[in-house]
Amino acid sequence: KYKDQQTAIAQAQALTSSTWSLYQATQDSTVTSPVSGTITNLSVTKGSTVAIKTISLTGSPTTPALIITSDYKNEISLALSETDVTKVRPGQQAVVKVNAVADKKYQGIVDRVDSVGTNNQGVVTYNTYISLLNGNDMVRQGMTVDVDITTKEIKNVLSVSNSAVKPYKGGRAVRIPDAKAKEKFKYLPVVTGVKGSGRTQIIKGIMEGQEVISTLSNEKIKRPGLFGS
Repeated sequence: KYKDQQTAIAQAQALTSSTWSLYQATQDSTVTSPVSGTITNLSVTKGSTVAIKTISLTGSPTTPALIITSDYKNEISLALSETDVTKVRPGQQAVVKVNAVADKKYQGIVDRVDSVGTNNQGVVTYNTYISLLNGNDMVRQGMTVDVDITTKEIKNVLSVSNSAVKPYKGGRAVRIPDAKAKEKFKYLPVVTGVKGSGRTQIIKGIMEGQEVISTLSNEKIKRPGLFGS
């Protein structure tokens, strides 16, 4: 009986709160924003009726009368994998391409990285936030972007194209021309360093100016067809 009374009291309190909200809706009042910003997505006009709808009372989503956006800065949210997040640090530079804005690249900087991951159906990702340094009114909330983050930068190093580095006997190697060999080339083992989007650092194995083979004309990547052929 005690527990039943607790339930009855909770229901009465919820009804009281609902009744008070409905009463307030009948009163003329001024709504003041608790934050500064710019009003956007205004869905009402002068004379429109604004009804009180909450998820807890009606079970249906609430349609906002307006949204207040901050004009402080443009910020991008990324979900990075466990492998990628270990390379990203606050302060790193980024280049941002907004898909809806053609022929324009924006400069950004990594602002912060979450320490605790988000588990979505067994896949753990970490939210990373990037501030745009030269954002404008063409960049809007919800747009899709492509981001390149410079995680490491080295200068005055020996490098080759990524396609020139091949797996070889448990390590890495490059191919150099050899007229005496049957394939007209031979493998030269190398020690690699940092791998970028287009080039790979070579720490040991070849010298500057040495000719290497990136791709061969008869190299083809076999891809399965619609019927497995």
